[in-house]
Amino acid sequence: MKRWSVVSAAAGLLMTFSLAKAGSVSFPSELQSYVHDGHFEVGDFAWMRGAFPGANDEQKKRWEHLQAYSTACLNEATKQETEALLREGEKVSVSLEERPYIPYADEKCSGLWFWSSSPQNVKTWPEFKTLVTEESPVIRAYLTAVEETQKAENLIDVDGKEHESERLLIRGVTDQTIRRPLMNGLDLTGEGHPASVQVNEFRTMFLAERMEEIDHANTRWLQKIVASKGWPTLTQAGSVTSKAAWLLVQHADDDIAFQARALKLMTQLAKKGEVNQSNYALLTDRVSIALTGHQIYGSQMSCTKGRLIPLPIEQPTDVNQRRHALGIGTIEQKISEMKEAGICR
Repeated sequence: MKRWSVVSAAAGLLMTFSLAKAGSVSFPSELQSYVHDGHFEVGDFAWMRGAFPGANDEQKKRWEHLQAYSTACLNEATKQETEALLREGEKVSVSLEERPYIPYADEKCSGLWFWSSSPQNVKTWPEFKTLVTEESPVIRAYLTAVEETQKAENLIDVDGKEHESERLLIRGVTDQTIRRPLMNGLDLTGEGHPASVQVNEFRTMFLAERMEEIDHANTRWLQKIVASKGWPTLTQAGSVTSKAAWLLVQHADDDIAFQARALKLMTQLAKKGEVNQSNYALLTDRVSIALTGHQIYGSQMSCTKGRLIPLPIEQPTDVNQRRHALGIGTIEQKISEMKEAGICR
């Protein structure tokens, strides 16, 4: 199995999924009924039956076709991404398996991908169906709240003006709302009770798929703003709006070329004090990890058994000197702040 990861939060926490290798294939015709407005919707999950013991030959064949399609379209997306990076004067020096993000193909491919590898800790079909029955209402209720947050944009569609600053703030709030459970122990009920590994895995797959969809829409929208007006500076936009723009580009992991382009703009502005230095460090590390497998400022972390562990750092003994040069705290202080915020429980 090939390993893929999706960056789940501004802090750089990584969730890892599996994907089977395959060649070029078309979208499975038997799944067309699950496609609405170009987007794949999980529906009743009957199409996943072939992933579990006891499936018949037809169900197994459907599952194999699904996995093959998911891998093939993402491989094509990776190729397109590499070409886009070359146009930006950048190139990836790490292997495909080591990339900590998912290239975006289209809504059908990316939506299906999150389910193309069955939950690793759910062993039987009855167990999976029980999860679907018990957890789907809880997850969908939370996603409804996220959607209501997005609809706040409708409140400013009253005078024909763009209102970019207001839209940035709303999209920034949505960005954080969909991520909050993934950062804070997957508690969707607010009761604070730890859920089982199986429940958390199911919640993660559901939420991560929706998060990727939101990120993609935000990325396309922000690209247009930056192309027409440049990067929002602290002087022009203010600290809150500027941070919202950074949040969106920080999570534009399906378009590393755009992240690299934005980073070049922020690098020049950072020298003038026109962007938040901590945000600049976070995006620098995000892009560096994606392209080289190493980071500069140690801002990107993995969460392992309740411990925050920095991803590989270039010349790690000098990391706090580099952070000091930007005027940000030590890496030890950053880890302590993240723990106090409830990240990586």
